[in-house]
Amino acid sequence: MTFEIFKERLGSQFSEREIYEITRAVKEDLLNWSLPYPERELTTEEKIRLEDSLIALLSGTPLAYVTGVSHFYDFKLFVDQNVLIPRPETAELVHTVIQDYKTVSSNFSILEIGTGSGCIALGLSKHLSMADITAIETSPNALKVAQKNARELGLEVTWLVVDFLRDFSSIDKNWDIITSNPPYIEPQERDRMDPHVIMHEPHLALFTEENNGLIFYQKIYEFAKERQTSGQKVYLEMNEFRSDEIDLIFSNQQMYKTKILYDLNGKPRILRAIKN
Repeated sequence: MTFEIFKERLGSQFSEREIYEITRAVKEDLLNWSLPYPERELTTEEKIRLEDSLIALLSGTPLAYVTGVSHFYDFKLFVDQNVLIPRPETAELVHTVIQDYKTVSSNFSILEIGTGSGCIALGLSKHLSMADITAIETSPNALKVAQKNARELGLEVTWLVVDFLRDFSSIDKNWDIITSNPPYIEPQERDRMDPHVIMHEPHLALFTEENNGLIFYQKIYEFAKERQTSGQKVYLEMNEFRSDEIDLIFSNQQMYKTKILYDLNGKPRILRAIKN
């Protein structure tokens, strides 16, 4: 029944396959139904939530914001418009770190810069039991989302509100791993982006404050080189179109041995840098 309602209302904007996925997500993530779906009439509350979701979808609101759920790596996260919706490329970053450290048997420290929903820190916390993880975020509202996700998942992370570009005194220590998916879109590039992303996702997490899409990478390098010793690592998600420039920031002065890793679509997406 629900699929037919969605097909009728959304058919002009979405393909049948997309409508099927939307229907599944609304049933499971918004209405909290589980398979096998109940064969019954919708309750009044469910009808209201269903109608609200249709209106939001027709206005261009991303599905994850409609349901409040994002499926990331091997778990679910709560998301709202204070945080970016986690992308598959970020899950590949998480997987890379896990694969490199899953057999480590001694304690090690991880710093995530710009945690948003907490997806990176929580993914690492779930799979790396020896890791002591700290995650920082400029936005207090975004950090509340990350903290909510940690409570729901029962995972331990230290959360701090830190404006990384201006003051990192509270995290001024040695870190075995530094990781980040920082903002890297310059403000003048917004015209090339999906208008739904511009309209609904937080600009603080998308855009750099200045017309310098490399500013966070430069700052992370300056921070890391003073706080890491030989063998410690940096893992960064990158702007695929500027991967060589980002690589050069870390490799130019031979402080780090770098390697660009490609995502499942063959795009240069992750930088792994090892301190010399």
